[in-house]
Order: sequence, then C-alpha cells, then structure tokens
Amino acid sequence: MDISIVQTSPDDAGEILVLQKITNQSGVKLNDDCTIPPLTETLPEIMSEFETKVYFRLNISCLRIVLACKDLLSCDAPGAPI
Repeated sequence: MDISIVQTSPDDAGEILVLQKITNQSGVKLNDDCTIPPLTETLPEIMSEFETKVYFRLNISCLRIVLACKDLLSCDAPGAPI
C-alpha cells in the first residue's frame, strides 16, 4: 500500500470543501448547529486561505484525498517552505 502526505494547492479546494462538509456532520448532530464554519465556508473562502495557510492531503494507494488538514501556522507567502 502506497501512502504519502503532500501539500495541496488551490486546485484541491473543491475536494477539501466537500470533505470538510462530510466530515463535520457529526458535529452538527452533536451540537444541533449547522452554522459551524466548516459547513458555511465557500469555495472562494477556502481558495483565499491558500494565501496564508497550508493544507495537506493524505493519499493512500489509489484514493486521492482521505484527509485534509489546515496547518495551524501561517506562512509568510504562498509556496513558503514548510
């Protein structure tokens, strides 16, 4: 099984948006609140975050995005070293 963690790009923003909406459904059920940011965030908002945040994706074999997470640290500029 091939596993890799790679930095994503704005091209991945649509997949990240779908993934965060799916993975945050349990939080909605627990808190009875569908207004949490991962569910209300838009594609342009996620794309703009690539200017200040770093996203990573975990690839397992032929699966594309299994996990995406925002870096907790801000970068100085797009493409800044990790």
